[in-house]
Order: sequence, then C-alpha cells, then structure tokens
Amino acid sequence: MIYLFGMLLSFFFAFIIEKSIQFSCLTVKKQYERKCTTKFFFLLILTIFPLFLISGLRKGIGTDYSSYERIFFDIKYERLNDPIEWGYILLNKLCGFFTSSPQSIFIVTSFLFCFFTCLSIYQQSEQISLSVVFLVLSLNYCISLNVVRQFLGMAICIYAFKFIYQQKLIKYLFFVLLASSIHAVCIIFVLVYFFAYVRLNKKRILCLFMLFVLAIPCYEQLLNIALKGTKYYKLLTSFPVAGNLYSCYMIIFNLIWLWIIYHKFSENIHSLKNRLFLNMQVCAVAFSLLLPVIPQIERVLWMFAFPQFITIPSSLKGIKKKRNRYLITMVMLIIMGLFFYLNIVIYRNHQVWPYKTIFGRN
Repeated sequence: MIYLFGMLLSFFFAFIIEKSIQFSCLTVKKQYERKCTTKFFFLLILTIFPLFLISGLRKGIGTDYSSYERIFFDIKYERLNDPIEWGYILLNKLCGFFTSSPQSIFIVTSFLFCFFTCLSIYQQSEQISLSVVFLVLSLNYCISLNVVRQFLGMAICIYAFKFIYQQKLIKYLFFVLLASSIHAVCIIFVLVYFFAYVRLNKKRILCLFMLFVLAIPCYEQLLNIALKGTKYYKLLTSFPVAGNLYSCYMIIFNLIWLWIIYHKFSENIHSLKNRLFLNMQVCAVAFSLLLPVIPQIERVLWMFAFPQFITIPSSLKGIKKKRNRYLITMVMLIIMGLFFYLNIVIYRNHQVWPYKTIFGRN
C-alpha cells in the first residue's frame, strides 16, 4: 500500500535525523530549541517528501475532494457564496494567480501540513522516527487528505506548542489566529495555552470524566444555548456519524494512551510541556467517551488527540525496562496497523483507497 510505503521512506530519513541528533549536542530536554541547521533542514525536507508527494499528487482522493475543487474555482472566478475563512481564500487566490488547475491548492496545503507536522516532530518528539509511524498508523495522515483545512490548521497549532513551553503568549496567539484563518474551529487552541498551567491528579481526572458523562443528556441544549446560529454549531451538528468499531477503538486506545502518558509525565508535573500533553490526552479521553452517543463530537476529539503522534512515542520512551518498552511498542504498532488496514482498505473509510494520482495510475 502506497501510504505504508511513504511512511517507511519518511521513517528512514527520520531515523537518520534521530541518530544525527544523538551524536550532536541537541539533547531531548529542550527539543523545542533545536535549530534547523542546513544539514537538519535538508533531512527534514527528505522526511517530508514521500508523504508530501502522496498527498499533493492525489486525484479524487477523500470525500471532500470535489468540494475543494469547487471552492478553488469559485474563489478564482469570484463567485464564492459559502462562508470560508479569509486565510484559506487567500491561499486559493495565490494558487489561482499562477495557475487555473485546482491541483495547485492540494499541492500547497499538502506541503504546509507535512512541513508543520514534521517540524513539530523534529522539535518536540523524543522518538522522531516512531512519531512518523504513529502519524500514519493513527489515521491522522489519511484523514488529513479529507479534512484538509482543519488538519492544516491543527498542524500549525501543534507547531506553536513550543511557544507555550517558552511562555511566549503573543507568538503562540499569532500562529493560532493564523490557523483559525484556515479553519475557524482552531480558535479552540487559544484555551489550550492555559492547559499547561492546570495541574490534574487522578481524583480530578476521574471527576472530569464523570462530569462529561453526566452532561451527555444536556449536550444538545448546551450546544443550542452556546453556539446556535454560528458556524461552529453547523460544524458540530452536520458531521458524519462514527461507526461503533471506530468509537470503541478510540475509547480503548485513548484510555491506554492516558495510562502510559500519565505515568511518564506525572513524574515531572512541574514541566509546562508535560502538563500540556497530559491535559490534552485527558480531554481526548473525555471526548472519546462521548463518541458512541454524540458522534458529531469527533471533530473536536481530533483536536485533542492529534498531538498523540508526539506524546505517545515520547511516553513510550519513558518505560524504563527496554524489554517492556519494545514489547508494548510492537504490540501497539501491530494493533494500530490492523486497525489502519480495516479502516482504509477493508471498510474504505475516508475514501482514500484505492489511491489515484493526477497521472492516472491506481
């Protein structure tokens, strides 16, 4: 399968970066301060390249592919009636200025998504190569071929996390507002800045989960009061329903990830980075618990679960016994690989398989 082939190529170059870092003075204690020297920038581009090519050169891949084509032509010929964020309109106008092909917007958004995602991995992950694997097997990469605008916005926000660790609020807000100009739902990340200052223990986490479950009967009423008549209401109420298999998978795995992340990050809860990632995972579990009864919440769940391609590999590295670490990692990768195959190939969710390129080959 082409997605796994691209993942393996990117993994190879990411592995080279990882080994190069080990022989340099770039310690894992301050990943977000790693500088992109010429050498590392070149390797980063090589890491991005396979995933970028697959995404940028796709044709008719994703349930919303035709919608993005239509939006491109509507913006180019000034007949757009749908409410679209100004940042995404600007991207389309820039592409439309140079070419009349809608493929240009897919190439640009694919590069930006891969660039910000891989740069985030380089600066924030403790296991760079494994993060690339998790990005693909977690379905995030394949979903990004469909939900283009939201995932591009989320990639920009994850990159901006480094400004939370550095306590640079203005810079962080700049990137969040930039992401919100691509997709409005990314404005939620403004609140994420303050997650790093919230300390959660087991008792508080349990109370939060109970609160989420108890609020299920009131969800629609709360949504009507808070967001009725806004674009956010439409986003949360007109979304495809997640299947039972997907819902169960998300609940079980998010709980497992929370257990692993809690044991890793609770050891140094004074770290802003640790508190941020732990609290993001707590929110991911909370929203996944709502999936079976409120499937439309999946779009919000993605926002909190998306950083897992950084947090989970970093957490797995915290398992002290090598044998246990390798065993748990391999078991998780096998299960995720099987779930990936079931979702993408067997059930053909997100309509990203069979793969087609602009060159007309399957």
